[in-house]
Amino acid sequence: MPAHKVKKESDLIKVAFLFLLRRLAEMVFKTNITSGDFGAVLFEIVASIYSKKAFEESCALCNFKFRSREEFQEGMSEWIAFGMFLVQKGILANAQGDARPRLASALFQQFAISIRSGGMNEQETAKVQSWMDESLAEYVHEDATKDVTELAIRKIFDRPIGSLDLKSPTAFELQVVLTQRFQPTLDSVERLFKQFRII
Repeated sequence: MPAHKVKKESDLIKVAFLFLLRRLAEMVFKTNITSGDFGAVLFEIVASIYSKKAFEESCALCNFKFRSREEFQEGMSEWIAFGMFLVQKGILANAQGDARPRLASALFQQFAISIRSGGMNEQETAKVQSWMDESLAEYVHEDATKDVTELAIRKIFDRPIGSLDLKSPTAFELQVVLTQRFQPTLDSVERLFKQFRII
C-alpha cells in the first residue's frame, strides 16, 4: 500500500478518535442542572441577544426609526418574541422526549418572572403571556413552510402595518440584522445542551 494512502487513513482514524473522545468528554463532564435553572439560563440568551440595547443598535445600524414611543415599545415586544421563538426552536432541536415541554415551560416561567419584576400585576402578566403565546404560534406556523425572518420584519418593524415596503433596501437591511441573530441564538442554545445535563 502506498505510504501517502496509509498516512491519509491514519489521519482519518486520528480525527475519528478525537471526535469520539470529545463526545465522550461532553457526556461525562456535563454539569447537572434542574429544568428550572436551565430555563433561567435559556432566558439569559433572550435577555442578552434581544435586549433593548441590541434592538436600538439594530435600528440605528439600518437607519430605521419608529414614528412614536408606542410603536417602538410594540416593536421591542415583538423583537423579544422573536428571540423567545428561536430559543424555543433550539429547545425542540436539542432536547429529548419529555424534557422539551419541561424546558419550554421553564423558559416561559422565567419570562413571566421577568415581566412581573418590571412591575406588572398578575392580570397584566397573564395578558402579556397570552399575547406571547399568540405571537409564538404565528412564528411556529410560518416556520413550518417559510423563512420566518420576513414575518419577523413585518411584526417588529412594519408599524403602522403597511408602512414598510418589504422589498425596500431598509427591509433588506433589517432582514440581514435578523438573520445575523438567527443562527447565533440556535448555536447558543446548542452549546448549553452540550454543557449541562438536565436532571
